[in-house]
Amino acid sequence: MTTKLGVVVLARPENGGTYQYTLSMLQALRHTSGFDITLYGDPTDPELVKSGFRIAPFAESRQRQLIALAADRLGVKLADPFAAEDMLLAPIYSLTLLHTETPFAYTLHDLQEKHYPGNFSIWQRTWRHQIHARLLRRAARVICESSYVRTDIVRYFGFDERRVAVIAAPPQGSSSPKWTPGSSKPRASGWTCPSGSCSILRNSGRTRTTCGWSRRFGGWSTKLAMSVSS
Repeated sequence: MTTKLGVVVLARPENGGTYQYTLSMLQALRHTSGFDITLYGDPTDPELVKSGFRIAPFAESRQRQLIALAADRLGVKLADPFAAEDMLLAPIYSLTLLHTETPFAYTLHDLQEKHYPGNFSIWQRTWRHQIHARLLRRAARVICESSYVRTDIVRYFGFDERRVAVIAAPPQGSSSPKWTPGSSKPRASGWTCPSGSCSILRNSGRTRTTCGWSRRFGGWSTKLAMSVSS
């Protein structure tokens, strides 16, 4: 049985690290099986095209985000562009996720505004808090890149720690099978983990891979799959 996986790809090259993080996820997904993957993003982005996945045109302007957030607070449901999917993965937040019934996980990269409020305006602090407060109410799982951020998520939002997956992205573009974490000169051409078979999503019983990164990610994805089939 194939699981329909939608990946909401909103990061752009100008977003810096979150764009590279997104590309790392997409490269890892190329090593999975058991998923019918559709990207929701910009079909003109050459990196998305290079991934080889089907691309459904999707964008989320700030105006659209404000409408989605306001509607969610008022209890008004908007159209769900992801209804055809069994599960969703978002490498950065998308407020359209507030209006889907499809189980989803998204990456919360940091909560710097909680530690360095002077570096953010009141508007920015309020916006960032509202985004994550609303998404975490609906997310099946949340991903972060360090145990430090996981602690912040639990502390500031009361999110269940068992539903937080800590997954540091591999260096995007590293493909040498001899590469190991900490190496100073990974080769650049397409990413392959040291074990030779890695996936960022592992659905128990459908994708059989051995990479440690995949195993760490597998916990929440298996539970997501179970919630879909139950």
